Amino acid sequence: MPANVDGKGQPHSHIRGGNSKESPYISTTDPSVTGAPKEYGGSKIHIDTAKIQQDIESGKLKDVEIVTHDELMKELQARVDSLESKPQPHSKKLKEKIERAKGM
Repeated sequence: MPANVDGKGQPHSHIRGGNSKESPYISTTDPSVTGAPKEYGGSKIHIDTAKIQQDIESGKLKDVEIVTHDELMKELQARVDSLESKPQPHSKKLKEKIERAKGM
Protein backbone atom coordinates (compact mmCIF):
# COMPACT_ATOMS: atom_id res chain seq x y z
CA MET A 1 0.00 0.00 0.00
CA PRO A 2 1.45 3.40 -0.91
CA ALA A 3 2.00 6.10 1.69
CA ASN A 4 -1.00 8.06 0.41
CA VAL A 5 -3.39 6.50 -2.12
CA ASP A 6 -4.90 9.96 -2.71
CA GLY A 7 -1.50 11.66 -2.86
CA LYS A 8 -0.61 14.10 -5.60
CA GLY A 9 3.10 13.23 -5.72
CA GLN A 10 4.72 12.57 -9.08
CA PRO A 11 6.81 9.52 -10.01
CA HIS A 12 10.03 11.58 -10.21
CA SER A 13 9.59 12.85 -6.65
CA HIS A 14 8.75 9.34 -5.43
CA ILE A 15 11.98 7.86 -6.76
CA ARG A 16 14.00 10.81 -5.42
CA GLY A 17 12.37 10.28 -2.04
CA GLY A 18 10.89 13.77 -1.96
CA ASN A 19 7.62 14.40 -0.10
CA SER A 20 6.97 10.70 0.47
CA LYS A 21 3.82 11.47 2.50
CA GLU A 22 2.18 12.57 -0.76
CA SER A 23 3.29 9.56 -2.82
CA PRO A 24 0.56 7.38 -4.31
CA TYR A 25 3.27 4.99 -5.58
CA ILE A 26 5.14 1.93 -4.40
CA SER A 27 8.49 0.87 -5.84
CA THR A 28 9.36 -2.59 -7.07
CA THR A 29 12.46 -4.29 -8.38
CA ASP A 30 12.47 -6.30 -11.58
CA PRO A 31 12.98 -9.96 -10.62
CA SER A 32 15.31 -10.38 -13.61
CA VAL A 33 17.67 -7.95 -11.86
CA THR A 34 17.48 -9.62 -8.46
CA GLY A 35 16.01 -12.86 -7.21
CA ALA A 36 15.50 -11.44 -3.73
CA PRO A 37 12.04 -10.21 -2.76
CA LYS A 38 11.53 -6.53 -1.95
CA GLU A 39 11.74 -5.87 1.79
CA TYR A 40 9.24 -3.53 3.47
CA GLY A 41 10.02 -3.09 7.14
CA GLY A 42 10.48 -6.60 8.47
CA SER A 43 8.37 -8.18 5.74
CA LYS A 44 9.43 -9.45 2.33
CA ILE A 45 6.90 -9.58 -0.47
CA HIS A 46 6.79 -10.67 -4.08
CA ILE A 47 4.61 -8.71 -6.51
CA ASP A 48 3.45 -10.54 -9.62
CA THR A 49 3.36 -7.56 -11.99
CA ALA A 50 2.22 -9.69 -14.94
CA LYS A 51 -0.83 -10.84 -12.95
CA ILE A 52 -1.50 -7.30 -11.75
CA GLN A 53 -1.37 -6.05 -15.35
CA GLN A 54 -3.83 -8.78 -16.38
CA ASP A 55 -6.17 -7.75 -13.55
CA ILE A 56 -5.91 -4.09 -14.57
CA GLU A 57 -6.73 -4.92 -18.18
CA SER A 58 -9.65 -7.19 -17.21
CA GLY A 59 -11.13 -4.52 -14.93
CA LYS A 60 -10.59 -6.48 -11.70
CA LEU A 61 -8.26 -3.75 -10.43
CA LYS A 62 -9.48 -0.19 -10.70
CA ASP A 63 -7.49 3.02 -10.24
CA VAL A 64 -4.21 1.09 -10.49
CA GLU A 65 -1.46 1.43 -13.05
CA ILE A 66 2.02 0.07 -13.54
CA VAL A 67 4.59 2.67 -14.53
CA THR A 68 7.29 0.81 -16.44
CA HIS A 69 10.99 1.61 -16.34
CA ASP A 70 10.84 2.93 -19.91
CA GLU A 71 7.85 5.17 -19.12
CA LEU A 72 9.63 6.51 -16.06
CA MET A 73 12.82 7.21 -18.00
CA LYS A 74 10.84 9.06 -20.70
CA GLU A 75 9.12 11.17 -18.02
CA LEU A 76 12.43 12.00 -16.37
CA GLN A 77 14.03 12.95 -19.71
CA ALA A 78 11.03 15.14 -20.58
CA ARG A 79 11.46 16.87 -17.22
CA VAL A 80 15.16 17.53 -17.90
CA ASP A 81 14.36 18.77 -21.42
CA SER A 82 11.66 21.07 -20.06
CA LEU A 83 13.98 22.56 -17.46
CA GLU A 84 16.80 23.02 -19.98
CA SER A 85 14.48 24.80 -22.42
CA LYS A 86 13.82 27.63 -19.96
CA PRO A 87 15.17 31.01 -21.10
CA GLN A 88 18.88 31.59 -20.47
CA PRO A 89 20.70 32.47 -18.31
CA HIS A 90 19.53 29.90 -15.82
CA SER A 91 19.15 31.00 -12.24
CA LYS A 92 21.16 29.15 -9.61
CA LYS A 93 17.96 27.48 -8.39
CA LEU A 94 17.03 26.30 -11.92
CA LYS A 95 20.57 25.01 -12.50
CA GLU A 96 20.26 22.98 -9.29
CA LYS A 97 16.90 21.56 -10.45
CA ILE A 98 18.41 20.57 -13.79
CA GLU A 99 21.38 18.88 -12.11
CA ARG A 100 19.07 16.97 -9.73
CA ALA A 101 16.89 15.88 -12.65
CA LYS A 102 19.94 14.72 -14.62
CA GLY A 103 21.13 12.74 -11.61
CA MET A 104 18.16 10.37 -11.93
